[in-house]
Amino acid sequence: MRSHPALLLLLPLLTGCDDTDFSNGHGGELSGAEGWEGVSEVFAIECVACHGVGGTAGLDLETDPCAAIVDIDAVAYGAKLVAPGDHQASVLWHKMADTATYGGVMPVSGAMDPAVVDNLAAWIDDGAPCE
Repeated sequence: MRSHPALLLLLPLLTGCDDTDFSNGHGGELSGAEGWEGVSEVFAIECVACHGVGGTAGLDLETDPCAAIVDIDAVAYGAKLVAPGDHQASVLWHKMADTATYGGVMPVSGAMDPAVVDNLAAWIDDGAPCE
């Protein structure tokens, strides 16, 4: 059986990131910071392996995460990635809260601690300020 070269190039995109545990827990120790500081810390520890510069997931949460997600349409879902003021309308919150509304949980290693998800909801409900 002969493999098709284009399929070999697409394979990493089709498989996405694996569920490799990069350290303890989900990928590091979170400080428990609140607001944008806590959200950006989660991105750095939990998300940039797949969603960083050169990552395979297509969404860059490393370079300028706010510009990438706040009030930006999630093309695959027809909703905002982060809808400022409304965590229930935000794809990111649903993915991290594992509601199954928009596919599987993020990160792929498993559901986040409820305190992290609550901080994300509070940050979004506060208007998603990136400062």
